[in-house]
Amino acid sequence: MTAARGAAEPEFELGRYVGEHPLGTVVAAFGVGYLLSGALFSRATARMLGLGMRYAAPALVRVAFGTNAVFTPGNGAAHAWERKSP
Repeated sequence: MTAARGAAEPEFELGRYVGEHPLGTVVAAFGVGYLLSGALFSRATARMLGLGMRYAAPALVRVAFGTNAVFTPGNGAAHAWERKSP
């Protein structure tokens, strides 16, 4: 491949990526729009992060400590843990 030909053909073809990953493209576009709108430091972002951490924290604890505990949100309990049987 020559330098002139490489400059004319971009390595990353956006159209092909969109065709192969339509949902990822929509999510990326939403994220870029959210950042550009200035909503990153808003109350809605804090709520979304809080909700995400509420469900991601138990998985992070399992990975960090290597436990087989399972988080089961139920009956309004904030942290209801139970053990999986082997």
